[in-house]
Amino acid sequence: MINTASHETRTTASTAMMQAFGESRPAEAWSFRAMRSRLMKRDQRLYPKLSFSIGLAILCAAVLAAMILSRAWNDFAEARQDHYDIQYFRQILDTANFISAERGPANDVMSDPSDAAWKRLADFRARSDTGLASLATARDVPVLLHDHPIPSELLEAVTKSLSIARIKVDHAATVQGGKAKLDAMQEAIEAMFGVSDHFRAVVAWRANELIGHGSGLSEPVLVGQMLADLREYGGRIASEVIAPLASRQRIPLENIIEARRDQGRIHQIWNMLRGQTVLNAMPELAHNQAAIDTLFFGVGMSMVDAIIKQGKDTSDYPITAVELTRAFVPTMKSVEDYRTAFLDETVSRVAAGRDAALRLLAIVALATTIVLSVLIGVLLSVRRDVFRPLLQAREEVIGLAEDRPLAVRSDPGGAGEMARLFDAIDVLQDRMRERASLTSELRLQAETDGLTGALNRRMLDYIAQNGGGRTADR
Repeated sequence: MINTASHETRTTASTAMMQAFGESRPAEAWSFRAMRSRLMKRDQRLYPKLSFSIGLAILCAAVLAAMILSRAWNDFAEARQDHYDIQYFRQILDTANFISAERGPANDVMSDPSDAAWKRLADFRARSDTGLASLATARDVPVLLHDHPIPSELLEAVTKSLSIARIKVDHAATVQGGKAKLDAMQEAIEAMFGVSDHFRAVVAWRANELIGHGSGLSEPVLVGQMLADLREYGGRIASEVIAPLASRQRIPLENIIEARRDQGRIHQIWNMLRGQTVLNAMPELAHNQAAIDTLFFGVGMSMVDAIIKQGKDTSDYPITAVELTRAFVPTMKSVEDYRTAFLDETVSRVAAGRDAALRLLAIVALATTIVLSVLIGVLLSVRRDVFRPLLQAREEVIGLAEDRPLAVRSDPGGAGEMARLFDAIDVLQDRMRERASLTSELRLQAETDGLTGALNRRMLDYIAQNGGGRTADR
């Protein structure tokens, strides 16, 4: 009976004590609940902020990568456009050369209308027609490239003048000797000059288009244009004396004046070409320059100059028109070879620049892809291995503060530092359990008598002061 009464007394006292203890800390409990509420609100805002920050970082990196890729793409697009433009410009210059070269067999036919001469002239005419037809045909422009077709009126003027000139050539071939032969041939030659002049307008138009649109081909285009003029005026010098030679007449004064004028133009163009940076940067063309100095200026120009000097006073020439053509054309080949070698090297260099730009674009694209992938991986890894474990650790710390049992931790994830953090939380939990056990033992010792286990006087006085009234009411 005594033990039963003692047990009931202790139970009632403990209950009253716990009620009194709980009521003594209402402000602290409210403060903790308010703090937890604020933490929960921050937690709700943290994930959107974190996601937004990661998305913003990825977006900024993507914009920077796009700017770098855009620059590399523009360089490649410009190099690709330059390659297309220089190839088309070369096609125009080749056609100009075909038209100029047609005068050679035309002069042969007018001087000696043999079957072989007519066949050779037909071949050259077909080549000129093919070149003009290709320029008049609409081109298949590659994707993402642009083109400016040659105005039809320019090509129509060339075609019309060429048709008229050929009629005059065919007529001059039927005229026999004397002054009539001279006049007919001279008219046909002038008509052929007119065809070249009309086509030079085509070359100039295309060159102006490339230069005006800020192309990187300005210097190569100007050099190509000058080489075409060098070929044209070089051929005109011989044509100025062909008619007098074929008709066995003295060279007219106007022909001499035009020949001397052409000589001045040739020397002027050649001197300008020697100073061009783009040519000086091509040492592989040095032997072509030497061939022009030796053959064209040393042999061809000297040959024509000697005929002009002799033709001023007499019509007794040492060679025929056909012999002059056959001797002069090989010297002109050095000019054509120089033009061809320059265009080949220019096209090759532009193609190499395009390929280099493509390789750079591929490298930049690969590098930016890798950087973006690494950045995204790092950001997501930080979110998974740092922020998420920190939030989980925060929840566990709050649970310890509320004296709640912690959920079983399956895989906290995170780096080694995070694992050590959770180890520290586990140690803290063990210490708090030990402390709670020690606190309970100390409280028991403070409230009861160690020998009998009954409540001591201090605890009875505490119960009487705090809980006695309520017990009596009940």
